[in-house]
Amino acid sequence: VPHEFAHIFIDLLPKGNQNPKFRKAIDQLKQTEVWEEVKAAYPELSEDMLEREVLATAMGREGDLEFKNMEERKGFLGFVDWFLNFIKRKLGIQKNAVQCC
Repeated sequence: VPHEFAHIFIDLLPKGNQNPKFRKAIDQLKQTEVWEEVKAAYPELSEDMLEREVLATAMGREGDLEFKNMEERKGFLGFVDWFLNFIKRKLGIQKNAVQCC
């Protein structure tokens, strides 16, 4: 998921930053290096904007290196899968065109 597109999709989440999946992903990201990296790069961001930027950054990187153990990584990738399915539903995409036929 490219970083900039992640921003748009995050803004489309039902209930915004109070979405339970969003909150869970943020909780998982708070103890990662990406959190500190984004916080240092953008010290002017409000807490809400920091959360959105961290999530977009992590989604752009797909969480590959952001977690210390596989259990944390699997939990975050579960959020990414849910998010991609959410986008498919919103856009009415039934099948993966690349894997189809």
